[in-house]
Amino acid sequence: PIKGAPGRPLTRPLATNGIIGSLYEPQSGWPDLRFALGAGFNGNGTPLMSIVDSFLGRQPDGTYSDNSLDALYAVNCLDRTDRADPQRTIELGDEWASTSPTFGRELAWSNLPCYDYPAPPTNEPRVIAADGAKEILLVGTTRDPATPYVWAKEVNDQLANSVLITFDGDGHTGYGRNGCVTNAVDKAFLSGELPSADTTCS
Repeated sequence: PIKGAPGRPLTRPLATNGIIGSLYEPQSGWPDLRFALGAGFNGNGTPLMSIVDSFLGRQPDGTYSDNSLDALYAVNCLDRTDRADPQRTIELGDEWASTSPTFGRELAWSNLPCYDYPAPPTNEPRVIAADGAKEILLVGTTRDPATPYVWAKEVNDQLANSVLITFDGDGHTGYGRNGCVTNAVDKAFLSGELPSADTTCS
């Protein structure tokens, strides 16, 4: 740990969360992260602590701006039938760290709250084809740090009637961050006209 906010040292998990949060938005997050990492390497963890607090919605008085983290775990845990116990989490951390030394172990441990979540899983993962539905529009970002592009491709392959817009770019999501994507989505909602099946925006 290094010096962070008063009474709150910057630990590795907090630093990792700050890095992950910064990767969502290349325009503002990446420059802020560059500055925060420079400060951190010089023993000052305050900038990175500020980033993680902003990412998690933590206020100066220790309260949180909303319950989005609670909602995130509610959704994720109810979808998980493979809730890992602490020993399995340690094993997963080692496995994932071999693929991602920076994030693997922390991401494995981030699933542990689901182990003793007070409600059982109710939505076992399954293939969803949505047969009979009108055409469904999907957007996938090729270098999305949170929702990998391969997931968008897999869902597109599962659905019986869908169109995938590929945003060849960085950051989390494409709508509102890329004019080509935004225009295509707006057109779909406003006029019902979907783009061609192989639309790529950059």
